Amino acid sequence: MRVLRNFIAAMALSLFAAPTFATTILLYDDNTINQNTQTALNNLGLAFTVGNSSTFNGLLTGSSWDLVIMDVPSNTPSTGFADIVNYVNGGGKAIVSFWTLQSEAALQAAFEVAQITTFGTPRDVYSWNVGHPIWTGVSTLTSWTDSWGDDGDAMNAVGSAVALGGFVAAAGTANEGAIILGNGGRTIYNGFLFDEISDANGIRLIENEISFLVASVPEPGTLALLGLAFAGLGFARRKLH
Repeated sequence: MRVLRNFIAAMALSLFAAPTFATTILLYDDNTINQNTQTALNNLGLAFTVGNSSTFNGLLTGSSWDLVIMDVPSNTPSTGFADIVNYVNGGGKAIVSFWTLQSEAALQAAFEVAQITTFGTPRDVYSWNVGHPIWTGVSTLTSWTDSWGDDGDAMNAVGSAVALGGFVAAAGTANEGAIILGNGGRTIYNGFLFDEISDANGIRLIENEISFLVASVPEPGTLALLGLAFAGLGFARRKLH
């Protein structure tokens, strides 16, 4: 029985150590110019569903999603942000890049951010936590195309949220947060526009944010095998007593 127990334990550990992932991803993209988020998802080989201002909220509430991404340089969902707020408050994972956060108090609260100032020219984004996975292989974001009139917002992290990047080099500078990780690692709010990124370095950041949030979503088959492993452990334990 000891051999059986050790074998099943090893199988369970191997499933944790090297999981594979099957994700259902919903992307809001109504009128981006560069489609940088779609490029990042394609680079990662991830399938995704695209919703626009008319269809997004119906898709969001009509299905179950592992990750929701909102790339919003201009047009917003026709019925507003209430559904993404409810999705996040209900435990969902989400990434947002949005141009006018100051007008959305509920969105700020849901993503654990506080909007401070808005700006009309793209600002460089600096790493405030070089060891975090979103910064793997990514340097300071300095390459932009100024495509929109309102280019984002500087923020502070609220509650247990943390700022992983900022609009100035000095980490932790108040009122200058650019990337906020909130809700225990379930959400990432970006205070700049994905659509104005103009180089592979910035695309890599988007890829890393997506990879970080989907990394804890195992395939159903993996979950089934893991369940069998733990069931086997329970059986072995009963036989040993």
